[in-house]
Amino acid sequence: MRKRTETPRRGFTLIEMLVVIAIIGTLMSLLLPAVNSAREFARQVACKAKLHNIQVALEEHHVMYGCYPPGLPSCTPPDKQWYTGGTRGSRSFPGSWCQGPNWAMAVLPFMGFRENFAMLMECLDTEANASDECEHAGDQRQDAGGTGVLSFLLCPSAPLMLEKMQDKKQGGAAHLEVLAKGNYAANYGMRFYEDAIRLPSDRTTQAPPDRNNPGGGGLPDGTNGTMEQFKRMSAGAFGVQTVQGSGQAEAARTARSSLGKAAYRGRWKLGSNDGIRKSHFKDGLSHTLMVSEVIGWDSRTDIRGVWVVSSPGASVFTGATPPNSRGLITGDSIDPDQAGLFDRVLVCGAKTGEPEGGDGSVPLIPTTHPLWCTENRTDGKIWAAARSAHPGGVNAVMGDGQVRFFSDTINPKVWQALCTRAGARAEYQLDFPF
Repeated sequence: MRKRTETPRRGFTLIEMLVVIAIIGTLMSLLLPAVNSAREFARQVACKAKLHNIQVALEEHHVMYGCYPPGLPSCTPPDKQWYTGGTRGSRSFPGSWCQGPNWAMAVLPFMGFRENFAMLMECLDTEANASDECEHAGDQRQDAGGTGVLSFLLCPSAPLMLEKMQDKKQGGAAHLEVLAKGNYAANYGMRFYEDAIRLPSDRTTQAPPDRNNPGGGGLPDGTNGTMEQFKRMSAGAFGVQTVQGSGQAEAARTARSSLGKAAYRGRWKLGSNDGIRKSHFKDGLSHTLMVSEVIGWDSRTDIRGVWVVSSPGASVFTGATPPNSRGLITGDSIDPDQAGLFDRVLVCGAKTGEPEGGDGSVPLIPTTHPLWCTENRTDGKIWAAARSAHPGGVNAVMGDGQVRFFSDTINPKVWQALCTRAGARAEYQLDFPF
């Protein structure tokens, strides 16, 4: 019998295997960025859709009440409206003892959260400050009172901020606790938070200087004038509105009336009819920013992202600095002349490493981090930029419902002009006390 000869099987050599592995690795290195880019594109689309839906809700409010919701309906006296924090305080900082729901809480029924809004209304029947006291109402109200965050306020690209705001620092202007964080903020104008508040003294106080007009008080249209004119022309789509009933509430508080809190309890604090009307947009709705994005430091003592609080970085941004603004950093130090390009907010305790309720220290924000910030608890000269995790810029919805992407490199003067509703020129340049 003839023997059948078997051909030996030939396997991969080591060199061939290494070549295949190298080819696969090269293909993966080319594919992964494309996959990540596609994922980010999808997240951006979802983020833009949420901004569009928020604008639709704002429009529905305008149809129902003839105006957009107030950025913050306040029944605290105007000279104290910058506090925007809790009701507790000291003699120097008496707290925001009377204020209604901010714009994000006001749109709840128009976003499909009618049950949450009904719970918020029940809270207003018994409490004086919507952003400070409604979280005490119980778990069934937490999403309306701020201890939970609703899905329409979360951008898919933004890192989740799981640590809830808990600032109990005495002698300050916050005193807020157990408040969750989101990613969308309303436009409060081209400069400081205090510019969104109308004061009786504005009629006689000179407007801040314009670098292009060094001869005196400069208005955003290039002329000289008062703070009243400046605030009117530099105002954003939202602001602090003194609501009807404030006088009675203040009289009861000043006189220590037996009515106590009864004078400033109630749903009248919504101020649904006291917001900005479309007729106030002299620049046109298509040229005015309404809502953009914010991100913050994931710490209990950082106010940025707190969606029920009307304060820069929380549910508010201003045009003082361009999107994702940051100062010049050399090594581990910040150029002192550019510190103002970072956020200056009401509560930035994470920067100082202060104790966090006895269970450790607040993590420091590295000075090299774009979210590094400074803190100011003494007045309304505070600001925060629109910020996002999208590469290169932020999304924002305009007054006509168009959602646009704005680059971090946008001309700061153009950005400031877009943050006004009534007459700021792109040539105007503020002289900030940085």
